[in-house]
Amino acid sequence: MRTIQTKTAAVPARAAPYDTLFCGTDQFACTALQALLQRPELFRSLHVLTPADVKHSWGAKRMRVSPVKQLAEAQGLPTLRVPSTGLDDLMLPQEMTTSSAPLLVTASFGHRIPTSLLQQFPSASHTLNLHPSMLPDLRGAAPIQWAIARQYQRTGITVQQLHPTDFDHGGILKQVEAPVSAGITYTDLEAQLAQRGAELLVDVIASLPMYSTHVKAQDAQRATRAPKLQPKFSVVRWDRWDAKMCDAPTTYYDLDACAEYALSAGALRLPGRLFTVA
Repeated sequence: MRTIQTKTAAVPARAAPYDTLFCGTDQFACTALQALLQRPELFRSLHVLTPADVKHSWGAKRMRVSPVKQLAEAQGLPTLRVPSTGLDDLMLPQEMTTSSAPLLVTASFGHRIPTSLLQQFPSASHTLNLHPSMLPDLRGAAPIQWAIARQYQRTGITVQQLHPTDFDHGGILKQVEAPVSAGITYTDLEAQLAQRGAELLVDVIASLPMYSTHVKAQDAQRATRAPKLQPKFSVVRWDRWDAKMCDAPTTYYDLDACAEYALSAGALRLPGRLFTVA
């Protein structure tokens, strides 16, 4: 993997240990949190913020708890949840409001951090996000899926500053490239990028004063989008596409999702997937 170094000077961040708020939801974020837990010398305190538990469709007695919350509780970490009124109303833990070195870290969180919250940290380099692409390429909610769908041979991981108004527009502290193997599934590529991203995040936090003085602004001319997947993105055009393009939806969608095959009316059911025929 090739490391992409940053260039532009900036005001240095404060040094560890940090009073940290980690914000995340899924398994990608869990891998990052697990890596942070293995470096206790970097943190004076560590709190975890997750979305509220979600009710299952079959009844309120069963709740879906995010993987990050499950990990935090198993490790005895104090947890917070996103207020029903939004993050503008989030009360930071006292350890952070009185800290000389507070740190905000997000990974696969899904909520924009409002300016009112960002302003409670000393600088932009104290508000970090781990994003699974080589920003500004693949800005958005589904960078891993779109890397597969667009048949990328390489993608990457970025540690960026959180931007006050837009997702994935922050200054870049460090990036690394990673290969996309032919035929790889979303699940496998996510696991690979999660591990590499966790290592990158720990490296940046451990040397944050240094990385914060070499922040690189994103080049908007090179930006591409990776929007949240929608059913229309699963349509497969047998009469127009080659074999690789036809196979892509079966790899970048989770097993429970469906791919729509434009042939004739009907449906084809295969193990683990439902393919609707248009």
